[in-house]
Amino acid sequence: MSVFYNALTSLEGRYAKALHDTLSSPQDVKSILQEAKNFMLFLKERRDFSITLLTPLVTRTIQMRVLKRVLGALQFSDKFTRFICVVMRHGRLNRLQQIFGILEELYMKENGITPVKVVSAKPLESSELESIELLLVEHFRTPQLSVTINPQLIAGYYIETPEKVFDASFRKQLRLIQLAQHSINES
Repeated sequence: MSVFYNALTSLEGRYAKALHDTLSSPQDVKSILQEAKNFMLFLKERRDFSITLLTPLVTRTIQMRVLKRVLGALQFSDKFTRFICVVMRHGRLNRLQQIFGILEELYMKENGITPVKVVSAKPLESSELESIELLLVEHFRTPQLSVTINPQLIAGYYIETPEKVFDASFRKQLRLIQLAQHSINES
């Protein structure tokens, strides 16, 4: 059984799937995911709001009233607000991060989007990124690149997809040389 199947059958996965099934288009899912990011950021920035929603010292009725008022004032969509209220009513607000993570996975799978992580020793030129994207499009319908810098690679880059890692970093080359020297020394 796949890890994704296990995630879908978890409690968080069932919430994510239920939300996904109520949305009529990929654009609706994308909008909800954006609202989710905004809401999670708001929870993180407004610690007082988070505590009010999660503490057992405040009644669920008051928590729901506060939640609805804040979501309304911040102009979250009705669908998003109703979903958050259902999660809140069942006392599962602390699982939102996982729920939205699984919803995003569903969205990406459904739309053939493959997350691809590119890590380089230095910022890549636009021509280098274009070459990498062209290579990835041959293997994946819609690669979604996230590029980060890691000077510890010394030079070069590596590309990580869900299925494979391609490592063209100088650090890896040094490791291979060390392994070769080690095996020569043992002989």
